Amino acid sequence: MTPSSSSSAHGTATLAQGLERRLPGLSRALDVEAAGDWLAHTLLDSDSHVAGVDVGSLWYRADGSCSLRYQVSIDRTALSSRRETVLGRVCSGPDASKRYLAATLPIADAKGPASPPWRQWVAVSADSPFVLHPFPIDADVPTLGRALDLGRVERLLKHRGGRSPRSVAVVRHNRTGSCVVRYDLSGPGQLGPGAGPRAVFGKVYGDDSGGAAYHFLRSTRAGQGAGARSRVRTPLPIHYDAASRLLLTEALPGTSTLPGLVKAELARSGAGGQAGSGSLADLVTECGRALAAVHAGVDVQVPRRSLRDVAADLRSELDIVGAVWPEQAEHVGSLVDEKLRDALEPPTSVLCHGDFTPSQVLVTDGALTGIVDFDTVCWGDPALDLGRYLAHLDLVTTKVAGPHAEPLTTALAGTFIDGYLDVTAGSRPLDRTLRRRIDLYRSLSLARTALHACRQLKDDRLNLALLLLRTADHRTERVDL
Repeated sequence: MTPSSSSSAHGTATLAQGLERRLPGLSRALDVEAAGDWLAHTLLDSDSHVAGVDVGSLWYRADGSCSLRYQVSIDRTALSSRRETVLGRVCSGPDASKRYLAATLPIADAKGPASPPWRQWVAVSADSPFVLHPFPIDADVPTLGRALDLGRVERLLKHRGGRSPRSVAVVRHNRTGSCVVRYDLSGPGQLGPGAGPRAVFGKVYGDDSGGAAYHFLRSTRAGQGAGARSRVRTPLPIHYDAASRLLLTEALPGTSTLPGLVKAELARSGAGGQAGSGSLADLVTECGRALAAVHAGVDVQVPRRSLRDVAADLRSELDIVGAVWPEQAEHVGSLVDEKLRDALEPPTSVLCHGDFTPSQVLVTDGALTGIVDFDTVCWGDPALDLGRYLAHLDLVTTKVAGPHAEPLTTALAGTFIDGYLDVTAGSRPLDRTLRRRIDLYRSLSLARTALHACRQLKDDRLNLALLLLRTADHRTERVDL
């Protein structure tokens, strides 16, 4: 899968330096003092000044631009300060900057006149194709402002018999295409039987995919999906507002705690220790069982995702990365080419989560209680979910444990597969062909992580993914199953 553009001499330049050669304006955008000065002189009103700037997440985009986020501390008086998120876009040239403005300005105009601490909603650099604007103006999620309008959301919830939202907080603003928010509720009312939830999650999409997620979650409640066969819950769908592209679901209890449990396991067993019967191993086993329940779903109308589709997506990522970092793209492509040449499609498909990782499971008091984020649900190879989970389990564990991770990750992989087989195969050994497909999808997931690390300018993340990818050959073969 090596992209045609991937040819470069070996070097030690950082990912940021590689992109700065392609986007000269990026170096200024990454200079917090220069960015703060420019923000103060363009976006902020005369009563405000910048007290500090932190650069947040970055993302090199398919159109050749780079988006980034700033966390800005703004002082208005000696006794008043606030933190604001400002979005930036370094474009590839004046024409690209004009196209981005054409997508952004209508969103800004809909907000009306700027209000403190802002002088204006959008600022454009005079000497480089660099655009700044405060959150929630976001061309990727143009309806985001509607989701933050409590009056509008109140009308949607009351239409469904729910409580009024008293506040809204951003939970996760994804790099492209969606934003998750949480509404805390107050007052009497119900959403279905019982007393009703205290909070509701909203997910705003950049396209219409939220409607498909809503219909899938409804089907699970009707007894056709994961919720019908497992005590692990999927979110109760409340409403999908097509005009706002806003999906409202109940807020399931629990948090993602795997990194903390890995640290606790290493402290208990020492460096190089293996997972025993503790809470970490039990939780990973339950993840396998919960995934088996998802795979047992039937009669749900969702897209079909084949290995060919996954490979095509990876090819697109390689082309994007190869245009800026050809050496890294060539290396990643070479590590998965041979595996793809020998791969076969499975004889049957199951209902897959599509993005099953440790971060998609919720834990309460050490027990797995919920699975979230069904945007990518599909019919596909069960190895798609199994391999992706194992890849991210390795990433989390190796990030925490460093060179001592492999005994623990190998043991945890075994407990995860054991839990899955306990439901799907009555604890029979893992079929060799399925084992090889799991290894393939684990490698493809690690390759995707490596490529995304390039686009995020995360050198450490890239090195970690490459380390695991280079040792991926027949990884599941070493798990005692």
